[in-house]
Amino acid sequence: MPSLVGEFPDVPPALAVLRSRYTLGFATNGNSRAERCGLARGFAFELYAHENGLPKKPAPEFYAAVVTAAGVPAERIVYVGGLWEHDVVAPQRAGLRSVWLNRLGLPRPLGCTPDAEVSSLTELPAVLANLELAGFTAITGAQLA
Repeated sequence: MPSLVGEFPDVPPALAVLRSRYTLGFATNGNSRAERCGLARGFAFELYAHENGLPKKPAPEFYAAVVTAAGVPAERIVYVGGLWEHDVVAPQRAGLRSVWLNRLGLPRPLGCTPDAEVSSLTELPAVLANLELAGFTAITGAQLA
């Protein structure tokens, strides 16, 4: 798998800014590990589907594990990712907030509204600052591509 750092140059600077203010987690279906993406040691926790019996997204148990790992209530977690069903719809069903990383500018599917939408991670610090005003103080995410 190509490095997220090489493929998406917005990732390292955005994570550096976010890390100074939020708890960051890496939670994925296991398509790749953080270190293989050029993101080693950048997260407070890492969760991979199929490790220790963790089911894949969009299973509710996956997001319950995110909440446990983050150590805060679900409503204080913002899940960031680019897959509509796995990173917006399912986290919201589990009580988390969601930010859709819509790098391709796709039309928003019907039936669910993310708490925010960004086309680049460089937009995320400002978006989270606005959400923080509404009481959200933790962030976790995966699917940064």
